[in-house]
Amino acid sequence: MTEYLDAVAQVLTKYSLVTGFAVIGSIVWASYYVSDKLTRGWLHGSSIAILIGLTLACIGGLTTGGSKGISDVSVLAGIGVMGSSMLRDFAIVGTAFGVRMEAFRKTGLSGIVSLLVGVFVSFTVGALVAYAFGYRDAVSITTIGGGAATFLVGPVTGSSLGASSEVIALSVTAGLTKSILVMSTTPFVPST
Repeated sequence: MTEYLDAVAQVLTKYSLVTGFAVIGSIVWASYYVSDKLTRGWLHGSSIAILIGLTLACIGGLTTGGSKGISDVSVLAGIGVMGSSMLRDFAIVGTAFGVRMEAFRKTGLSGIVSLLVGVFVSFTVGALVAYAFGYRDAVSITTIGGGAATFLVGPVTGSSLGASSEVIALSVTAGLTKSILVMSTTPFVPST
């Protein structure tokens, strides 16, 4: 039995990117299943998936003593490749193609105002938090503020401005934190 498990581990490690896609796909599927069956959609599946991902990253980092989270585990090293700039840019393009202009037009003035206010407030809060934590240069403040607006904009902004990898990571963290808070708390806000 041990020989069989070693052989499987070797194959999974050899094809770690495929393994990473399978693991992420399984987590997303399970998250949406849990969202549908246990919360009846009140807690969004992507929010659950992000929480699971952050938990696994913490466990992986603590277990291996490494700095790359769950991708420090050799079988799951492909997950680290999935977080690379290539796939980040693919996610940005995929997000842009998901926008439907006719649906956006139907929202009218309130949709436009909501979009502008949401981006402005998120950026401002992110920039203020960056400043409060000692980041005084314009590149860092802009990168973290952009990440707070959306976790896809922060890395693109930081890369183009030459921000450090630490600041880019903080911008992604700011955006993910905002996304988790919005997805987790929205169901509890009464609709009028």
